[in-house]
Formats: sequence, C-alpha cells, structure tokens
Amino acid sequence: MNTTDVPSRTRCRYTVLENGVHEFVMTEISREGVDEFIAALESMAASLPPGSIAPVLFDSRVGRQPVNYMMNRLRPFMKQHRSAGKSGKMAMIYAPSAMINTVDALLRLVVPNLRVRFFKPEERDAALAWLTTP
Repeated sequence: MNTTDVPSRTRCRYTVLENGVHEFVMTEISREGVDEFIAALESMAASLPPGSIAPVLFDSRVGRQPVNYMMNRLRPFMKQHRSAGKSGKMAMIYAPSAMINTVDALLRLVVPNLRVRFFKPEERDAALAWLTTP
C-alpha cells in the first residue's frame, strides 16, 4: 500500500495511507512517545482543510501508553481542533487488556463526537475496513 511520507519520529511513526487514513504507530511506551503523538496530530490537523476530520488508526500494540498523561495532552488539542457537530472515527490497536474499558470511557469524555473501536494487533485489516466504511 502506498503512503505519503511525513516527518519521521522515533517514538510515534505518522503515515498518511493511500486510502486517506492517518496512521500513528507507537514504537515505545513513554511520555515522550505521547508527546510525539500529539505533535503528529498537530501535523495532521495542519494538513487538513479547515473543519474536516480524517479517520485515524492508532496502533499501540507495544503496550498501553500513560493514560492520564495522554488524556491531559489530548484535552487542549481537542478543544482547539474541535469540529462543531462533526463525528470522527478512530480505530485503536491494542493488545487485549482490562484497561481497554477505562481508555474507552476516558476518550468518550475527552472527545464525545469521536467514534472509537478497539482491535487486536492481528485485526489491522479489519480496523482499516471499519475506518473507511461510512
């Protein structure tokens, strides 16, 4: 699958796939990785037309990122880039964990107009299919 190259990061790789999905792949579990993810989200937001929302694939099969830190970093980003009334989609790839329900609940609080679905690491194709289906 062809991709669009974007600035390389070491802890969070950001790629725009040919199908328009913005993919963020975490390569380590750390606050620095979360910071790179937020920086990549900023790059994504700057590349989109005003008011538009792109489907996002967040792959953290390496493990659970620091949840509180990530939510605290996401709040200001979401407040600044909120698209009134528009609903976005995010597929999250995580290894099965008891924390999935907590992460899901926190995301719904921080980003209420975001439809989130969790997938296992071996379900990447299913995640992409869900993201690209209206």
